[in-house]
Amino acid sequence: TGIYCRPICPAPTPKAVNVRFFACAAAAEAAGFRACLRCRPQAAPGTPAWMGSSAVVSRAFAWVNGPEPRSPFFLWVHVFDPHHPYEPPEPFRSRFAASPYDGEIAHADEQIGRLLDALGTGRRLEQTLVVATSDHGEALGEHGEATHGVLLYDSTLRVPLILAGPGVPRGVRASPDAVSLADVMPTVLGRLGRFDTAGLDGRDLLGADRGRQSLYAETYLPLDFYNWSPLRALRIDGLKLIDGPTPELYDVAHDPDETHDIGGAQTARVRGMAAELSRIAAPPITPRDTRRTLDGDLAERLRSLGYAAGAGAPMDGAPAPGDRPNPRSRLPLLATIDRALEVMRAGRHEEAATIWRAVLAEDSGNYLAARMLGDTLFDLARNREAIDAYRRVLANGRDAGYFHYRIALLHEREAAYEDAAREFRRLVEMNPESAAEIAQRGDELLARGAAGGALAYFEVLAQTPDARTRDAVRDSLVRALNAVGTERGNARDLRGAIEVFSRAVSLAPSDFDSLANCGIAQLRAGRKGPASDSLARALALRPSEIRVLNPLAELKFRRGELRDARDLLVRSLAVDPRQPRIQSALRQVERRLSDGS
Repeated sequence: TGIYCRPICPAPTPKAVNVRFFACAAAAEAAGFRACLRCRPQAAPGTPAWMGSSAVVSRAFAWVNGPEPRSPFFLWVHVFDPHHPYEPPEPFRSRFAASPYDGEIAHADEQIGRLLDALGTGRRLEQTLVVATSDHGEALGEHGEATHGVLLYDSTLRVPLILAGPGVPRGVRASPDAVSLADVMPTVLGRLGRFDTAGLDGRDLLGADRGRQSLYAETYLPLDFYNWSPLRALRIDGLKLIDGPTPELYDVAHDPDETHDIGGAQTARVRGMAAELSRIAAPPITPRDTRRTLDGDLAERLRSLGYAAGAGAPMDGAPAPGDRPNPRSRLPLLATIDRALEVMRAGRHEEAATIWRAVLAEDSGNYLAARMLGDTLFDLARNREAIDAYRRVLANGRDAGYFHYRIALLHEREAAYEDAAREFRRLVEMNPESAAEIAQRGDELLARGAAGGALAYFEVLAQTPDARTRDAVRDSLVRALNAVGTERGNARDLRGAIEVFSRAVSLAPSDFDSLANCGIAQLRAGRKGPASDSLARALALRPSEIRVLNPLAELKFRRGELRDARDLLVRSLAVDPRQPRIQSALRQVERRLSDGS
């Protein structure tokens, strides 16, 4: 959530114009945006992954007044607040204490004013097309919905759309029956005057053909979050059909609050609008592609924004697609779910776990409740219970990457690193971009002295098909192998130590530590030939390294190569004369040489 800035290229552009929505700054950058403000960097666990409007606008303000923007330019500023939870800053918190949502609106209005003031310098505002709109409204309790996304009444569908700037006549108002957010893009392109908007879903609101026959809306949030029925809506000639398990028809021209369902008296009109709905839109679908996955960090950030679920297969216990309940019939349960989320946000995890279990007792196929129960148990450090809760959801294929990640973290808490590595293996198979996160966790384990766990994680990455990942992790894998080999050597498992060190040497033939460790372990095990080779190769890399000079001198002494042993001991003492044991060994070698002469 933030700003996306892109100078518009004055060169001719293709006639085909595609609508793209940017879920993250990386996607915006890939699309050619020159500057991006990402979600809050490295937000602490449990904190929102969004920036408040003042921070976002300050960044936009700096960009507008900086050296980057040329003329023309495109600037998209996404102000996330007003949005639940409603927590406006002062002085709006006090001024709107009885209506914090209004306080957030007032704060956002102030911040947008700051940005427009910045554009007002140098007559830029007169030359800039400004579009202000929103992706949804807020029910605030109307029709039993607290926020948005579950129902399709106008309390959440009606949003502001304001245009000002070159080519926009003052004081023109469009009929709400004739306007859709799909019209924003062709209207903007129409003002630029050099793009072909034919074939787009929307219409140029200021063009010759300003009429619109119908308006379409849909929500799959009930399906994706709760395994309830999705809803679709169609608005034609002042009538609005909400199509679901129990269709509703409203005369919004005379009943704008949608309080009187006239569908029972106009069944023919309901059938006709339902047929038109099926003609212009895809039919309601069962939950979508189960293979898509998010890495753990992105899933956490989406969760902090309130988007806790993704599409997937139905939960065990969920009704068949045609039998899914109407979301409106589940509003009391939705209120319980909202309360559980508030309790979680307040940190009352035991209470939240109790509520989630009550929701599942009433609605066993509720995906969000099952997932949030796992998250609550995770936060309570009830590791085994959390694993069981996550596996119940994971068995149905939804958001598999998130659950593999969380289960891995739970196993890591229990020092069950091999089990954690198995989950990470599944995660990286689904989402190769998660490799960086796994490597970081491996480095942290290595720093904490959990070499075996680190090795298990790096082994996962070393076996991925992606050559860049394997190359990137090679050094870490070698370090982990050396740490594990040292642990085995200290435990007198010389055979195991040599096996691990030898693998490190095979991965990094010129790595001093691997060669030295392997040679010392081979020497301790009595394998003089291999030890001599390993230590000599290590010494060639670091000719003044006492760690190699001394054991190689010992090896030479054992093999009766006294002159070589003496030379190595002398070199060692030249590096550090304060070695009583080496001084004694040198005197012994010199006596043997003297006696032999």
